[in-house]
Amino acid sequence: MTVERLSIRSVRLSEREVDAAAASLARLTKAGGHSVSIRLRGRTADDHLRRIRAEWSLGLWPLPDADVWLIDCSSDPESEVAIARRQKEQDLEVADPSRCRIVLISYGGGVFDIVLSADRRSIGRAHLLLLAETIQRDWSMAGLPLPCQRRVGFDPCGREGRALAVPAADAWGLGGLNPSTGRDLFLGLPFEWAGAEECLMPAIALTLARFRGGGGALIATLVEIASDDKMGPREGLALFTLPDAVDRAIADFAKSCGEERRFAGWHSAEMDRELRSAGLSVDACLWFDIANPTWSLAHSADYKHAGVLAYPLNISLKRSNDNGLHLSYSFDLSAYHRSMIESFDRSVSFVLRQLKSSETQRSADEILLVDSEELVTTQKGSTVPAAALMGDSLIGALQALVASQPDASAITFQDDTLTYAEFDQLSSRYADAIRSLGVRKNHRVGICVERSLELVPLLAAVLKCGATYVPIDPSTPTDRKEFIIADAEMSLLIVSHPESSLCASVRTVQSSALLETDVAAALSDEVANRPAQAYIIYTSGSTGRPKGVLIPQKNVLALVEALRGRLELSSQDRWTLFHSTAFDFSTWEIWGCLLTGGHLFVISYFLSRSPEGFLQLLADQKITVLNQTPTAFSQLQDAFLARRPDLQLRLVIFGGETLDASTLLPWMNSYLCSDCRVFNMYGITETTVHVTAELITRKHALACSRAVGAPIDGWSVYIKDPLGRLLPRGLTGEIYVGGHGLATGYWNNPDENEARFATDETSGQRLYRSGDRGRLRPDGRLDHLGRLDNQVKLRGFRIELDEIRSVILQVAGVSGSMVILREPEGGNSFLHAFVTGSGPDVRHIRAEISRALPDYMIPRKISVLERFPLTVNGKFDAAMALNVTDRQPVEEVSWSPADDRQAEGDTDELGVMLARSWSSVFGQAVSASDNFFDLGGDSLMAVKLAAIMRELNCPFGTVRDIFVYQTPNRIAQEWYDQLMTTPG
Repeated sequence: MTVERLSIRSVRLSEREVDAAAASLARLTKAGGHSVSIRLRGRTADDHLRRIRAEWSLGLWPLPDADVWLIDCSSDPESEVAIARRQKEQDLEVADPSRCRIVLISYGGGVFDIVLSADRRSIGRAHLLLLAETIQRDWSMAGLPLPCQRRVGFDPCGREGRALAVPAADAWGLGGLNPSTGRDLFLGLPFEWAGAEECLMPAIALTLARFRGGGGALIATLVEIASDDKMGPREGLALFTLPDAVDRAIADFAKSCGEERRFAGWHSAEMDRELRSAGLSVDACLWFDIANPTWSLAHSADYKHAGVLAYPLNISLKRSNDNGLHLSYSFDLSAYHRSMIESFDRSVSFVLRQLKSSETQRSADEILLVDSEELVTTQKGSTVPAAALMGDSLIGALQALVASQPDASAITFQDDTLTYAEFDQLSSRYADAIRSLGVRKNHRVGICVERSLELVPLLAAVLKCGATYVPIDPSTPTDRKEFIIADAEMSLLIVSHPESSLCASVRTVQSSALLETDVAAALSDEVANRPAQAYIIYTSGSTGRPKGVLIPQKNVLALVEALRGRLELSSQDRWTLFHSTAFDFSTWEIWGCLLTGGHLFVISYFLSRSPEGFLQLLADQKITVLNQTPTAFSQLQDAFLARRPDLQLRLVIFGGETLDASTLLPWMNSYLCSDCRVFNMYGITETTVHVTAELITRKHALACSRAVGAPIDGWSVYIKDPLGRLLPRGLTGEIYVGGHGLATGYWNNPDENEARFATDETSGQRLYRSGDRGRLRPDGRLDHLGRLDNQVKLRGFRIELDEIRSVILQVAGVSGSMVILREPEGGNSFLHAFVTGSGPDVRHIRAEISRALPDYMIPRKISVLERFPLTVNGKFDAAMALNVTDRQPVEEVSWSPADDRQAEGDTDELGVMLARSWSSVFGQAVSASDNFFDLGGDSLMAVKLAAIMRELNCPFGTVRDIFVYQTPNRIAQEWYDQLMTTPG
């Protein structure tokens, strides 16, 4: 079979026939096509075809073998049909790399487009553009440039087995927001070339480095490489390793944007190998020669890199109808959302203008990505003055409800209930007693009371005195309690039970004794209604000591008012107080319920640790509003799926820690109440519980969404870089929060106040620097991407890992300590500590730190290492440490009475059986004499053990039993004694 060197197909084909023929030719398409489109006026189609044949035969066209097509498109050349036709031809690659394709499109009236398409391996960009310039100059009476058009809908994966390097999920492109894959094209803003010759590459480099979150960037760009081939110079790629701009003058930064190495061929396998071996990837490819960017603009042809993209982000230089210059972006939709490309181009344009007008010795750090004032207006949440709608006194708002619904149920604990009137009367009696003990306005009163009917009235009583309550969980270790008491400078501590060890530094009174106090005079209304601070909640601190966060009453009122309408809260709602008052989630549970007239059910500690029991309460009491941390809800979900009781829930609100929305799919599949809405809320203690709210749907769960929603009314969110500059939407940085929820500050901690609370220079607004990583999506919703520092959230509690490390280092024999949060797949997260030293004993370490740390901060696992493994950068290598210390997987854990960890007397058959079941939960060998708390057990582990022991029909398998008896042997002994005393 012979192939003509030039095949001219001048048959006038219909659109359908042309498409079919093109599809046939494209079956063997290879990556790397490019094309150029030229507008011609005058002459006829036959004239143009004859000239192609004549000039080809004379060797005037430096092209390989070609196929020529004539297409009759009887429509206006600027109509949608004509534009689509032209785009289709330019996007179509040649079927055979050794042949090019020439398409002559006739529109009638002497107007034509010629589309030249070739494989880059056969003819380079320079020659294709030279040919286009020659044709347009010599053939046409007037040459008109064509605007770039948007192109969509082709495969984002490279052919010949080369896949695109798609950025990570938290990369700046936000490609995960696109509903489909393929590619798109965007034409950027116009800019003046004058003065831009030396600034274009630095502008692109600086913008790209900032968008990717700092550090340098790696850019590939086309260059001409000398060749002895008759076709002249060939195209190749050059790599530019672009530096970080930190502390660099503009002139130094621009000079450092230099070419690093050249590679022959526009798609260099050698370059790919080098990048892969170094673990690098190209951030963007510039499809023009940066050393001579205006060469390709000398003509008015419309050049396109057609076919499959070589890189996720490709940037070309274009000239528009008005001779303005533009950057044109062709990008992979799986990696980049169109809004982010638009934002990138705006920033390049803004940076370019600054570089052109700046002094060369000015620091590149001072260059902004976008006008700060513009960002302030686009990133603010609603500034509705929500607090003004309810005043600034919690007691004033509460007493208005008492007056309107005195007989409505307010608080229930077990079998006892208080109406709103009874709640008000009891809190007033407590307040009179507290004032008689010397408490006055702005004093601090500690509340260390078990969850009971009296708990919430005591909180209200302190506020009625004009004082501030400081909640302390009764399970808090003595050392931590004493620190909080001393730091808060308490006037009074109210406790459930006598605690003589705490009486030295503060006057202590039992809650039951308050009602027996001789009160001389009733509390005056004037004192009751004077607003003051609401509470101080202590959170983990990096110095090893907790920090007190001071929250005013008006913040709590603003929070409730901001969410009242959106959540449709009313007096018909029934809430639970599930969390400790030392955890700020309880602030929302208590006041969100009572200030909207709801009925609050106080949950005892042990009931909160029994998913089955709590689930039964939800069903029996027809609870409508449930607040949970994701960890607690996962166990409640398991209990629900096992029993499927009839629930009346209409709101499930998540907070306290990161939510993996995909874990909610079983709930969504099983709980078929269409009226139940699920919200995920991001918040911080220093910003009064909640900042944003996101309605979670099945779509979120299927997409594993990280969105936490837009700011609630009265709150605002900003994203800033490490230097405190505002970042455009889509870019990752530190989350700053402003608005009605900001705390007064840290109690007695001016250094932390200065570091965390500051006034923004641009907006004039007081902001809190959260330490959280995040980004604002194009629609204004926030993505929470974890912590910037060493702080984590576990079981709803915010924990400074450095605080735990600091406490461990105080234990005798310990010389080094590192703590990490482990998040196993399909399991609950836990803390793992690594220690070094002169023979440190794990049991001794656990006993010592339990004196200073609450149970949720005690590492479940403590591993002793000879020395810490380090990364190449000299940092602690957690992965290597885990490889050294982790035992076999749970499924492979073996146990026998001969285990060398087994204590004397550990031979009881029941104890052995229970120890085996404990081993499956702890993921390590457990002897029957091992103590639950020494093994790192916590309340969540106890719940798991209780479930397993119920399956064994053990009558002593409740959470309370595990806490009381603590070892498999003691539980086995109680079980054995019961068996021996039971008749029959």
